[in-house]
Formats: sequence, C-alpha cells, structure tokens
Amino acid sequence: GTEGKRHRFREAKLWIDPPDYYNPPRGVVTYVNDVPADLLHRAATEYNGKLDSSAAHFELVHHQLQQLRNALGVALALGRHLVLPKLMCGIDRVWFPHRGIFPGSQLKLPFQCPVDHVIEIQAFVATRPAYPVLEHRVLHAPSVIAWQMMGDGAKVLQFDSLVGQVFAGFEDKTKNDEFQMRLKRATGIWGTAMSRPGHVHYDFFADVAPWKDRHMRSRSKPWSLVGGEQPFPE
Repeated sequence: GTEGKRHRFREAKLWIDPPDYYNPPRGVVTYVNDVPADLLHRAATEYNGKLDSSAAHFELVHHQLQQLRNALGVALALGRHLVLPKLMCGIDRVWFPHRGIFPGSQLKLPFQCPVDHVIEIQAFVATRPAYPVLEHRVLHAPSVIAWQMMGDGAKVLQFDSLVGQVFAGFEDKTKNDEFQMRLKRATGIWGTAMSRPGHVHYDFFADVAPWKDRHMRSRSKPWSLVGGEQPFPE
C-alpha cells in the first residue's frame, strides 16, 4: 500500500519529511534485533519449493516479530515513537510459485527485506489511534545523532534485548484488546510455494498459546505452518 511504499522511500533516504518528524516530543524506543546466525542460515538454505520447507523462514520472521511486539508495547506505554529495526528474511516474497527468489533476479539469500514484506505499515500509521513508528534510518538523522552523542537517555531509550515475554500487555483490557487486534491485522503474507500455490500470513503472536488468529482459527499450541486458512492441527 501507499504507507509501505513511503516507508521504503524513507529507508532509502528518498523521502523529505518536516523537521519535527525527526524530533518526537517524548523521544524514541530502539532495540537490538536478535537474529541467530544458525536460524538465518537455515531460513536461507532449507527452502526447496515445498511449503513445509519454508518453516525455518517463518521461524526467523516470527522470532523478530515477537521482539517487535514487545518493543511496540513498551513504546506505546511510554508515549514514544518506535524505531523499526532492519528485518531479515530467508527467502523472497513473490505473488506466484517460486523457489526462493524472483525468477531472473540476482538476489542473494538471506537478505534484509523491506518492512512491508512482513508488516502492513498502514495498520500502524493510517488507523486511529496511530501507532507511531519510524524507519531504521531515522537513527542517522542529525537530531537523533545529537541525542546519542550527548548520551540523552531521556530521548533515546535503547534495549539490548527484547527476546521472550518482555511485554505482558496493558492492564486496561480495552487497550490490550485493541493492541492485540491491531497486531493481528498488521501482518503481511508470504507466498507462494511451488507445491501449494497460495499465501500464508505471518503472526505477531506465533509464540502464544492458546490463541485465536486473524482468521478466527483457534490453536492450543504455538503457531505451526499451514496454508491459506486451513485449521491448525490439534
């Protein structure tokens, strides 16, 4: 969508924003995105065109989405903007059956994938109330560099790790329900395997069980790979 394209332009430093875009009044939350080397390798080498061979790629993306979920919750609780990290993917996203990369491209796997390969940015910034997120390159903006040089922890709150159940949710049930529903609808899709044409949605809550996903499918165990809107195995 439009917001995803705008985010790509911002990541490439090809979009001009007003100065206050780079100076959120309450500052920003940023974190070190944990990407295990062995998982990254498996995500880039195990896919052979069959849907079940993409499992490591989904494991890699979901590991990063769990951290992003924690970071977004902390940022919202503190009234800060979240700086989205660089996201890594094991295989490319194409709208027709493929073997890991767009046919004819010279893409090397794994790769830093555009955020809108994984997240529907408009679900954050174009829906009210907005969830304020910034591209990773905002950390190179002069105002943010100045905060960092001054050691201004009041403006830049950085976490070395957000792996695991770091953010337990909001105490206010209405706010927590809204947070969960927004994230359910904010995930992108991956497609499409040679063995089974169709798309699979990512899940911000892949590690949570029991759970009911965006398609109202219930599961009693953490997320598992099933195509389309097929039910999860018991």
